[in-house]
Amino acid sequence: LNKGTAFSEAEREAFDLHGLLPPNILTLDEQVSRRLEALRGYETDIERYAFLRELQDTNETLFYALLVSNLEELLPIVYTPTHRIDRIFAHPRFDHVEAIVVTDGERILGLGDQGAGGMGIPIGKLALYTGCGGL
Repeated sequence: LNKGTAFSEAEREAFDLHGLLPPNILTLDEQVSRRLEALRGYETDIERYAFLRELQDTNETLFYALLVSNLEELLPIVYTPTHRIDRIFAHPRFDHVEAIVVTDGERILGLGDQGAGGMGIPIGKLALYTGCGGL
């Protein structure tokens, strides 16, 4: 129900949105482009994560449009904003991996270790499931 600045003039009139939105009308694609430019302007992944979390809280339509159209770039930020996965897996200790553990997703491992700030994990998982699976 939230299209941000994509509400047409007629919709703004019908829903009494004048004064509640910026006056410019932008398509969803234009909004995605602007948000992506803003996101890329941040210096750290944790800043990008905070930006995306705020966007998800304020405009889910735009958040998911941005996520789905830039999934490869945004997946590591949405899911693990401070994970340096390339550097971690480049360590020699992983050269002789013999087994990989796969989960069916019935449980979020390690959530108890995250304490009160651990909600980022299930929120990130839900965002990715929604974006990737179209739920």
